[in-house]
Amino acid sequence: SAARDILPSERVSKCLRTVSLHKHPNTENIDHVFELDYFRNVEILQSKENFHYGNLMTCGSVWHCPICAAKISEQRRIELTQAVKNWQAQHEDSSVSLLTLTVPHYTNQNLQVVLDGLSSALDKLTNSRGWKNLKSEIGLYGRIRSLEVTYGENGWHPHFHLLLFNYLAFDLGELQARILTLWKSATVRSGLPEPNFHGVKLDDGELAAQYVGKWGLEHEMTKGHIKKSKEGYSPFDLLRVYLGASDSGRFLDGHPHEAGRLFKEYAKCFKGKRQLSWSKELKETLLLGLASLTDEQIADSVDEDAKLFALVPLRTWKIVLSRNLRGVLLEKCREGKPALDLYLSELRPHVYPGQHRDPLNLMKGKG
Repeated sequence: SAARDILPSERVSKCLRTVSLHKHPNTENIDHVFELDYFRNVEILQSKENFHYGNLMTCGSVWHCPICAAKISEQRRIELTQAVKNWQAQHEDSSVSLLTLTVPHYTNQNLQVVLDGLSSALDKLTNSRGWKNLKSEIGLYGRIRSLEVTYGENGWHPHFHLLLFNYLAFDLGELQARILTLWKSATVRSGLPEPNFHGVKLDDGELAAQYVGKWGLEHEMTKGHIKKSKEGYSPFDLLRVYLGASDSGRFLDGHPHEAGRLFKEYAKCFKGKRQLSWSKELKETLLLGLASLTDEQIADSVDEDAKLFALVPLRTWKIVLSRNLRGVLLEKCREGKPALDLYLSELRPHVYPGQHRDPLNLMKGKG
């Protein structure tokens, strides 16, 4: 709801709110005659002990939508995990390392300007003669790049994470120092401030720093904008502040309008960007046989084990939306089907006199 308020013209404003327009395949077996809208139902699906909605449009935005982002990022995490496992299985003496690249950041910097400079610096780094020499020395086969951003007291802090897939062993400290020299040159030539030693951090893939280790290597790569940040605000932390749900005690807490303004700036700058970028042929080599899905396909996918629990008619769904009860409705499902039916009948008792008549029961001839 926060993202919808801040970005009313984006697809996220309709995500998991607008019903997909299709006719239920079993409606021809129903004797009752209702208006067409009656059969545009919202599905409530059950996967083990969890409940979620079906037959609703999704935005598929990994940057704008917390719900789609969680689903998409989980799939990308699975892909990264599989890629690392396959690489280590195929190359016994190889390694995977995590390279983090960042630049100094200040409160008066425009996020788009910093992002453009950061992308330019990465291109200059990876196209430099020094980097190509390093690639040969460590046997760098390929890399996966992710982009992350937080907001702190010194402003926006965008940075890159790169997974490096190497054939040959190397000294972490020595390689980090050499990359720092190359990174300094690349950032200055891109119009950015020269970073100090904090500008480059190189960690072994299995022994990453505490922050990475808590989430796991693949979590750091794919879920940076979702998780709560300790040193700043992640983009979805800003939504928590906007809703008044942040209790971190940090500088933005209690300033919802500023948090909303910052999230809007972030959303504009990150729209259309790729969450992960794989070097040429790496994905095909390490994810052979794994279906390649777009963000939109992942967001639209349904758990194979999900079972239909209930159907909510469109007219009732409009009330749920107007009262902001989507989360309440799912929680009510945990109390069982009779409790859900009673709750829905209380929402709009004059639609179905006496009790809520679930379209799912009507289709089964139990209406």
